[in-house]
Amino acid sequence: IANRDGSNQGLIVQKSDGGFMYSTTDLAAMKYRTSVDRAERILYVTDVGQAFHFEQVFQVGRRAGFVSDTVALEHVPFGLVLGEDGKKFKTRSGMGLFLLCSLFARVRLVSEMLSAVLTAFCGAVL
Repeated sequence: IANRDGSNQGLIVQKSDGGFMYSTTDLAAMKYRTSVDRAERILYVTDVGQAFHFEQVFQVGRRAGFVSDTVALEHVPFGLVLGEDGKKFKTRSGMGLFLLCSLFARVRLVSEMLSAVLTAFCGAVL
């Protein structure tokens, strides 16, 4: 695959000890979503630090024939999620449930705020 500077670079899909990489999982999911689910557009919503990973996976998926040119593959990056210590949040550290609960709380808060605004201005209640 092409690196950012245009030079060739490989993408590891299986380690020498037999273990698999995130790229392996992403490629398998891509193939499943297009062949079984018949997806026409696939969005990957992750932090901005994963942008190059998805550039590589998209290239390999297309070259391997897992995804046709008619399927849109899009990485939707967002900023980093930081823990209370100010360090980058890592889901592999077992904090995935904490992140899910935090996101749910934020969604609920925004929903309540929106409901209050609609009630105040429109007389509508969500």
